[in-house]
Order: sequence, then C-alpha cells, then structure tokens
Amino acid sequence: MASVSLGEISLLEKKLRVPKIDTLQKIASALEVSTSFLLSEEDSELSVPAALARQSLKLFLRDNPVIDAETEYLWRVCALDSAPQTTKAWKDLLSNIGVR
Repeated sequence: MASVSLGEISLLEKKLRVPKIDTLQKIASALEVSTSFLLSEEDSELSVPAALARQSLKLFLRDNPVIDAETEYLWRVCALDSAPQTTKAWKDLLSNIGVR
C-alpha cells in the first residue's frame, strides 16, 4: 500500500510505536488524506465517509486547476452523503458532468 509493512501498521494502530514523519506521509498519501487528518487535527468531527470526501476533494483541488464555478459545485457535492471519496472519483465526476 504505502510501502509500509503490515507489522509497522499493526504497531501504529495499537499505539505501540510513534510513526516517523516519512511513514506518516506515506500512509497519508496512500489514503489520500492529510497528515493532519491522520493525527485527528482536521475533520475529526466528521463521519469517516464525509471526512474522506472532504480530504480527497482538498487534494483534488490542490493538484488540478478548476474554475471557480467548478470549485463551488464540487464543494456542494462534497456535502452530500454520496460524495466521491477519492481524487480519481472527483476527476471522473467533473469530466462526466460537463461543467467545463
């Protein structure tokens, strides 16, 4: 997944080891979330599906130029229960709706 061993992930989940910064960054990248999210510093008040939608949209918007109207539309969609939860799904949604 993130080139982190299952044993390492198990130790992290059990809180038997504090992750190194690069390990945390690898895991965040693989899950398409921020390191702040993994540390419960961001979006912790949201349900997991809502947080994943928000996190993946933030990454999508960071890495893909979109016009203001598209950004506004995507944030409205993000509030829905059926919002995409991966950057690929956000890209697919944008290309399928033909806002561009």
